[in-house]
Amino acid sequence: MPTRVSDEMNETLTQPFSVEEFDYSHPKRGLYQGDPLSPYLFLFYAEALSYLIAKAELQGEVRGIAISRQGPRVSHLLFADDTLIFCQATEGAMRCVGRILKDFEAASGLMVNLEKSEVAFSRNLLEDLQVDLARILGVRVVEKHVKYLGLPALVGRSKKEIFQSLKDKIWKRL
Repeated sequence: MPTRVSDEMNETLTQPFSVEEFDYSHPKRGLYQGDPLSPYLFLFYAEALSYLIAKAELQGEVRGIAISRQGPRVSHLLFADDTLIFCQATEGAMRCVGRILKDFEAASGLMVNLEKSEVAFSRNLLEDLQVDLARILGVRVVEKHVKYLGLPALVGRSKKEIFQSLKDKIWKRL
C-alpha cells in the first residue's frame, strides 16, 4: 500500500483522512464490489505484477514473444483485471511464471483464479509436453483463446468471416 494519501485518492473517499490515520489503519475487511477506491488499488497491484514479469524478463528467466523481426518483445499485457503472459514453453519459464504469481498473491492478498486461467501453446509443441507444462501452473490447456471481452482473441487473414458475428449483432440492435 502507498504510505501517503494523494489528493486524488481523497477526492474519491466519502470522508478524507490524514497520513497519520492511514499509517496506523489496519483494514478489517476487503473492498466491496463497486467501491470507488477499487480501481486505484487494482492499478497499484497490476503495476507490481507488471514489474515482477519485466524483472524476470530482464534477468533472462522468461522471454516474451516478438511481434515482428525488428519489433519489441511482449512478455505481458494487462487489461482491466485480466493479465496475458507470453513466454517460451519451457519448464523453467513455467516455474518462473508460477513463482511470480505466488509472489504476487502473497504481496497483494489477491488470488489468481486457476479455474478461470488457461494456457495455449503453439501447435508445434507435443501434446504431452503441453499437459506437463500446464500442470506446473495448475491451469488447463486450451487449443486457442477463442474470445476475449466478446471479441475474437486471434484474427487471421479472414477478417470478414471472423467479425461477421459482431457485425450481425450490431445490425440487430439498429
